[in-house]
Amino acid sequence: MTTYIRKRNNKNGKAYQVVVDLGKDVTTGKRKREFRSFSTLAEAKRYQAHCQGQLYVNGYVAKSNITVQTVADEWFASVKASLKPTSARGYKVNINNHIVPHIGSVPIQYLRSTAIKVMIASLEKQLSATSIKYVLRNLSQILKYAEQQSYIVKNPMKYVPIPKSGKPKFLTYSVEEMAKLIKSVKGTAMELPILIEAETGLRLGELLGLSWDNINLEKMTITVNKTVSYVEGKIYITSPKTTKSNREIVVSATLIEAIKSYKEKEESTKRPKGYENKNNLLFHKENGQPLTNSSFSSKFASTLKKNGLKHIRFHDLRHTHASLLYNKYGMNIKSVSDRLGHSKVSTTMDYYVGGTGDIQKAGIEKLAKDLNSLERTA
Repeated sequence: MTTYIRKRNNKNGKAYQVVVDLGKDVTTGKRKREFRSFSTLAEAKRYQAHCQGQLYVNGYVAKSNITVQTVADEWFASVKASLKPTSARGYKVNINNHIVPHIGSVPIQYLRSTAIKVMIASLEKQLSATSIKYVLRNLSQILKYAEQQSYIVKNPMKYVPIPKSGKPKFLTYSVEEMAKLIKSVKGTAMELPILIEAETGLRLGELLGLSWDNINLEKMTITVNKTVSYVEGKIYITSPKTTKSNREIVVSATLIEAIKSYKEKEESTKRPKGYENKNNLLFHKENGQPLTNSSFSSKFASTLKKNGLKHIRFHDLRHTHASLLYNKYGMNIKSVSDRLGHSKVSTTMDYYVGGTGDIQKAGIEKLAKDLNSLERTA
């Protein structure tokens, strides 16, 4: 960028014009320049020095009225192809429902931390701290993109503290309650999914994404490498949310026997016309298509209500699994974290020594033994 002053006469009497030469536009090949006129040479020199100082400190940004919404849409279009469907949906909701209604019409060069703080105050009336944190992370990505594209000089999010999210609340079952649940679903389509969940703590999408090649009957393990999601009327089977989510989980001999019985029943079942289980899934609709998370969750809720059991979310069985293994059966926290596929445990929990497969096997066999014996008397 270069600047210079030229003398100009116009109807407003302003005689000195500062020209900011931004070079050629890479898309059009035309030279880009900005102009600002002043009535005195001293004013023109001060503005020229300001432009040169801005270039030295921050880099010069051409004046523009492009709005936050326009940049947000541009950013989303640039990253959409690399996102998983569920992530894309989350970003879209954050932008359309939370960012745009509050600051979307603001020219991005005039966006300040004050406006973002006002937005946060409004969001606090309708969203949890965790949800607000996700919205602000999304906004930070958008504004970082704006910096990279030279739409803004500084990212105003640098001066906005991210609200701390509280510890999430969840319910768990005791081992006795889990045994009652297992007894209540005996012989139904919910039996094996709940048995697997009790011993693995899978995310629901991971459970519904299990295929027969994930089951190793000899090693007595289940491999997790897929997840099912349902976004805008379409079902997607993709890799799990993080690299650590790809994992091999040790299960009990009791569960392996249950899986074998289920497999025999599946192989002998007469299928309706049009049946196609192209993903070789364990759990599927009658026509072979993947189950959706929402329909399975609804069925789980109905099962609890029908049998007079304490209402919990299906996801709470994941917390139940971890809680029982750590608090009742003595499995160390690193081994529990590995089973759940977490990318890391908390700093405090990192002091625990990681468990071997033998340690995991001992803990899960104890859990399976208790569930099996209690289920008979539940």
